[in-house]
Amino acid sequence: MKLDKEEIVRKFKKSFFWLFVMSVFLVAMMLPDGKKEVAITGHMAPITPELEKKFELFREFEQRRKEARSLAFELAQEMIGVIKSAGQALEVAFSNPDSKYWDEKAEVRKMDEVWDRIVANWGDQIKTESKRYGVDWKQVVAIICKESEGNPEAVNTVDQGAFGLMQLRMATVQSLLPGVTKEDLFDPALNIHLGVMRLAKAKELMSSEAEAILAYHFGETGARREMAAKGQPAEQSDDWLFITAIIKVANS
Repeated sequence: MKLDKEEIVRKFKKSFFWLFVMSVFLVAMMLPDGKKEVAITGHMAPITPELEKKFELFREFEQRRKEARSLAFELAQEMIGVIKSAGQALEVAFSNPDSKYWDEKAEVRKMDEVWDRIVANWGDQIKTESKRYGVDWKQVVAIICKESEGNPEAVNTVDQGAFGLMQLRMATVQSLLPGVTKEDLFDPALNIHLGVMRLAKAKELMSSEAEAILAYHFGETGARREMAAKGQPAEQSDDWLFITAIIKVANS
């Protein structure tokens, strides 16, 4: 079918109109803030505030969409790293016969029962002494779990000997309360009192909670020597990790 001249002119005008509208839109999008004006019918007509607001919302939407895509990519990379790390840990736990993974899990879980027994027998005194010296009573219970498993008559003859619930050495208690004997340390009340006092002193001398726990076990000088020898902070020490694990299990 052959189009007449008027039909061709009409279609051309219609196409030109939509091309003009799209051009106006694109120009307006590229103009800087405060200069949103477009050439319409031979004079400059300012864009209305309502239209300007729509332009800004559109730009904000586009920017947020770009940021969301970037964030999704970063999250995906991090999740891949987490999955790989978990896979490696499981591989070690299941395939390496020398791994102590399950032994350590079982030991920490066993402390759950020990925790309950210690709190039932001496919880009130532990909380009172901890409040007096400004320490975390849960850390005190965890230390007792680790050091003696709640046995008030526990004796460790290695490394100059340690006695009682909180496994205190004679040299340590003599500096805290002169005149105390080894037999005195088998009294749970006195042992807890001196043990909490010792922990509070370690917290004053060390720079973090983890370092204080390490100092409780090795002494301040010994704790610094231990960190230097292993080249790792106290937060990675067996003492700190085990005690925080005991607290986590007991609270679960």
